[in-house]
Amino acid sequence: MTGNTDREVQQLTESFNAMVSQLVERLERDARFASDVSHELRSPLTTLATTATVLSQHRDDLSPVAQQSLDLLVGDLAVFQSLVEDLLEIARSDAGASPVVIETVSAVELVRQSVRSAAQHHGLNAPPIEVADDVVDPMVNVDRRRFERVMSNLIDNAHHYAGDAVAIRISVDGEHLVINVDDAGPGVPLDEHEQVFQRFYRGRAAHDRGIARGTGLGLALVRDHVQTFGGTIIVLESPEGGARFRMTLPLHQGVAT
Repeated sequence: MTGNTDREVQQLTESFNAMVSQLVERLERDARFASDVSHELRSPLTTLATTATVLSQHRDDLSPVAQQSLDLLVGDLAVFQSLVEDLLEIARSDAGASPVVIETVSAVELVRQSVRSAAQHHGLNAPPIEVADDVVDPMVNVDRRRFERVMSNLIDNAHHYAGDAVAIRISVDGEHLVINVDDAGPGVPLDEHEQVFQRFYRGRAAHDRGIARGTGLGLALVRDHVQTFGGTIIVLESPEGGARFRMTLPLHQGVAT
């Protein structure tokens, strides 16, 4: 049993690595392949994830080396599935196939729900949420699904490149809501403050940490969605010395709907 299962793990790992290499090559040739590639990958990714789940159920039957390989594979599959979701999201947005549903919602409650959902999705501890004393119950006009995706990508980005988010800080500046996502990393170099939001851009942090499978779409998708809400997002330095992703959204004016 152990020998056969070890071979299955090895074959699954080789299949996954080959698929990743093919994706990277296609993305580098032409970004317009993103939609086609993401659709093509959904089926094999689902198969790989299902197979990995079955193998995980027999983890105790594997050799220590195979167990380590399986753990790495499961973790990489989760990351890669998230990247494929970003590819599909951007493709749909570009094609106008993803309708925007704007709602007037309580900003603080929406942030709390989105952070909890993102932490559960990525298997992380939810970072603390700090609300400024003068913030009562601000309302914003957003697409709830897209906003949750924004928070998910920011938290996931902090986890993979900056030692996790240390705090989500909410305040109000004039007629705008301000949401700061502060991380524990070394910060973003000044010359990359704009580049990190460009599609397919992978900054120094990815290379320094040896993360070779990112497509550089997470933050690009974040900016696209925030701009859809009439807001902005920039990179600053956090009080802890890491990076601060500052999102500003117009406050809702008038009676909530």
